[in-house]
Amino acid sequence: QIGDDNDSDVDQDDGDYNGSIVVQYGDDNDSDVDQDDGDYNGSFVLQIGDDNDSDVDQDDGDYNGSIVVQYGDDNDSDVDQDDGDYNGSFVLQIGDDNDSDVDQDDGDYNRSIVVQYGDDNESEVDQYDGDYNGSIVLQIGDDNESDVEQYDGDSNGSIVVQYGDDNESEVYQHDGDYNRSIVVQVGDDNESEVDQHEGDYKGSIVAQIGDDNDSDVYQEGDYNGSIVLQVGYDNDSDVSQTGDNNGSLVAQLGWNNMSTVTQNGNGNISGVLQAGWNNTSTVTQTGNGHLSGVLQIGAGNMSTVTQSGGGPSVD
Repeated sequence: QIGDDNDSDVDQDDGDYNGSIVVQYGDDNDSDVDQDDGDYNGSFVLQIGDDNDSDVDQDDGDYNGSIVVQYGDDNDSDVDQDDGDYNGSFVLQIGDDNDSDVDQDDGDYNRSIVVQYGDDNESEVDQYDGDYNGSIVLQIGDDNESDVEQYDGDSNGSIVVQYGDDNESEVYQHDGDYNRSIVVQVGDDNESEVDQHEGDYKGSIVAQIGDDNDSDVYQEGDYNGSIVLQVGYDNDSDVSQTGDNNGSLVAQLGWNNMSTVTQNGNGNISGVLQAGWNNTSTVTQTGNGHLSGVLQIGAGNMSTVTQSGGGPSVD
């Protein structure tokens, strides 16, 4: 379908080894592909311009795949792939009012990659109640926002990279083991939150390079770790790890630096480096094998470290 009031609908439910290709070139594009209750199905949707919209389900089946590419104007995409294993999804949206939603709930070994290039980007990936899930979200420019959850599952992973403008990111990964998360935000109104609640072997790296940086990491579980690097402008960081064998490194290099690290039990380690301007640091480690180092180099420095429950107290 090349032009004007495009619309497409493909079902192919209750069957295996089905395939589907939908290409719509211009104007009021819309596409819907189901392929539910079947295995080894595939789908390809390409929509180039105007009021793009796409919906792919592929629920209740294994080894399904989906690629959605939407080039310009009012992009929107929704992929489910719920209640199935070894499914994958790739969504690329280049320009204008981008929006993407991928679920992949209640299944194992699912994957998802979302790339959104420009304008009103927004992305959400769930992957609830499944093991070995993964997710990569890359958003390059304009009103970026991302949300990844991955509840109640093991060995989850998440990478979110947001390049410029009104960046914001949230990653949760609750009640699961072997979780990891990497968030990189390069420019403008950066903000990040990582949770990783109640699980084992967690890790988190947040790097924020420039503008209104903010970061919040909370990890409750065993073998926690966290690295936060903030390079320029209104830096702020808050790390709280309530659990065993915690560690934390926060480095803040320039402008309204502030850092608060609270680690509330067993084998704590913390290092904070603050290089220049209104520096403030507070580290509180309560319980067992504490260790802390804070280095502050220039302008309104202030530091308070309190370690109790067997360790020394510094103020």
